[in-house]
Amino acid sequence: MTYQVKFGSGKRFEQFTASDPVSKSFVYLTWNRREPAPEPVSTIFDHTTGKPIPLYKFPEAEHPLPVIPSMEEMLVCLLTGDHAFKATRRIASD
Repeated sequence: MTYQVKFGSGKRFEQFTASDPVSKSFVYLTWNRREPAPEPVSTIFDHTTGKPIPLYKFPEAEHPLPVIPSMEEMLVCLLTGDHAFKATRRIASD
């Protein structure tokens, strides 16, 4: 199985990435770099670290979701549940 997930931003925009467990797809929240970053709509408590996790409203998702900060921090495949998947970095820019 192969799929593409976009992390990071470009010269003109910033972007958050999240995984939507309802639709089993990756969703994106994008805004112009000249605009302020979106504010979280809610926060939940991470019982493993004690830190708050901000939740953002992604246009394609029904419920607010936490941001996946980077490819390296995505430890479980959304589609298969695999913990040993292989990620390959590709570079693209706007």
